[in-house]
Amino acid sequence: KHEAIMPGAPFIFRVSSTMGEAGATIGGGTLLLKGGPARRARSMKSSEHFKDLLSKDTSKIVAATLAMHRYPAMSVEELSDCLGYRADFLEDSLSSSVDPTILKDDHGVWVYTKALFEEVTTELSRRLHEHHEHRPQDQGPSSAELREQLSERAPGSIFEAVVQDLIDTNIIKRVGPHLAMHEHTAILPNHMKDCAKALLSLIQKAGLGAPFLKDLTSQSGSSSEEVKEALSFLVRAGDLVRISAEYFVTSSVHTEFVLKIQSHLKEIGTLTIDDTRQITGLSRKYLVPLLTDLDGRNITRRSSKDARVAHTNVDYATE
Repeated sequence: KHEAIMPGAPFIFRVSSTMGEAGATIGGGTLLLKGGPARRARSMKSSEHFKDLLSKDTSKIVAATLAMHRYPAMSVEELSDCLGYRADFLEDSLSSSVDPTILKDDHGVWVYTKALFEEVTTELSRRLHEHHEHRPQDQGPSSAELREQLSERAPGSIFEAVVQDLIDTNIIKRVGPHLAMHEHTAILPNHMKDCAKALLSLIQKAGLGAPFLKDLTSQSGSSSEEVKEALSFLVRAGDLVRISAEYFVTSSVHTEFVLKIQSHLKEIGTLTIDDTRQITGLSRKYLVPLLTDLDGRNITRRSSKDARVAHTNVDYATE
């Protein structure tokens, strides 16, 4: 019986019935190539794949090789080592092939099968559906997180190729750094809607002097985790602006504040903490995070220990 194995595959030698106790283990190991073990591969189970390995068609040989691999994708360098072909020859031979397909990225040249593409597509969709079911308030998992989870199965640009194909066919969408099913809209679970409504009301009534996170939690009557989840949702929805991890204001109040600061800078040229106190009527507890936030948004920048000036990239809304 013919059986093909790949570099990195384990093997065991056993005694035959003609030499003594049948089945007794003599030894074993891992098939090596050029002195180093390759990744583990699956044993050949299909006689058709074995025939393809013996063919003169490079695409068939590569497809059969990939079918034996743990995941049907390999770099051209790996294929070159396994098959003994030059890397440039493999690239030229597969340049017009549909299955397997060749794909280049900044990290090298990859070869993968249509079956792998479909497998990763199915797995990616499954993970997105699962995430939306358990966390409907989120936009979706981050692309980087999913790429890391599928990195062994879909190395290099194969993951990005799958993502782009799903985006082009309106199956999934990008939402900033996140991925989501195309029809998904972030919504709060019913048990969190009252929490979000109460938080928004508390913050709206207080204006720039909104309660900090600890006070919001106690005043809303919700758990700390629910408050944090609801605040993050309201920020993503555009209802709130996060000034710091503990301090949130409504978007309209923040816009009004920024316009007042820009008007002051245009007229006076500099901004101190005392100037900001006069503009807002707030204590240092609020002024420090507000000014730090302005710097972070490139609205202002420090010119000295006590003063700020307009950031050079700012276009005043009043102009």
